Amino acid sequence: MPEKQSATGLGKGLGQAPKAGSANPADQPEVAAPVGRFSLFFTSIVPVTRLANKRRIDQVDLPGLIPSDGAAVQYAGFTRNYAKKQLVGAAILPLINPLIILGSLLFAVNVATLYVGPIVLQQFLYLIQDEQTCTANAEAELAGGPAAEPCESRLWFGYVLAAVLLVSKIVGSFCLSHSEMLMTRAALRSRSAIMSALFRKCLRLAGVQETSTGQVRRPAYGMRGSPESPRQ
Repeated sequence: MPEKQSATGLGKGLGQAPKAGSANPADQPEVAAPVGRFSLFFTSIVPVTRLANKRRIDQVDLPGLIPSDGAAVQYAGFTRNYAKKQLVGAAILPLINPLIILGSLLFAVNVATLYVGPIVLQQFLYLIQDEQTCTANAEAELAGGPAAEPCESRLWFGYVLAAVLLVSKIVGSFCLSHSEMLMTRAALRSRSAIMSALFRKCLRLAGVQETSTGQVRRPAYGMRGSPESPRQ
C-alpha cells in the first residue's frame, strides 16, 4: 500500500502545473515589451541607462519598438512601393524620406549653433574693451584730466551673452541627439524592409536546388555602396 500511495502521489505531482514562483525561467510567462513611443526628452531611454548603471538589464527592461518602425509595416510599404516601380531604391525612399528630411534639418540647426559660440565670444571681448575704456576715462577725469564723454555700463549685456551661449549649446546638443536617433531609425527601417524581402524570397526558393540561400543573399551585401543602402 505505501508503494501505491507513493506512486499515486508521484503521478499527481507530475500532472500538476508549475507554481507561479517557480525558479525555472522557462516556466515563467513571457512579458511583452511596452509599445515604444517618440519622446521629446528621451523619457523612455533615460530610465534604462540609469538602470544599466545599477544592474544588468534584461529584455523586459528595454523600451518597446515604435509601431511604425516594425518589420511587418516596413515590408508591407516596401512591397507596395516596389509594385509601382521596379526599383529597390524607389521602394525604400518613401519609407525613410520623412525621417531623413527631419534629421537633416535638425543637424543643420546643430551646425548653425556651432557658429554662435565664436560670435558670442567676440561680443564678450568688445564688451570688456568698452568697460575698460569707460573705467579708464572716469579715473582720468577724477585725476584732473580732460572731461570724457559719459558712457553707460553694459554689464547686463554680459549676462545676456552668457544666457545665449548656454541656450545655443543646449539646443545644439538636443538637435544633434534627435538627428542621430532619426537617422538610426531610417537605417533600421531600410534594413528591416530589405531583410524581410530577402527572407521571403529564400522561402520561395527553398525548394529549388539550383539556387542556394547564399546566392540569394549575396546581392544584399553588394548593396552597401548603393543608393539603397542606409546612410548615416
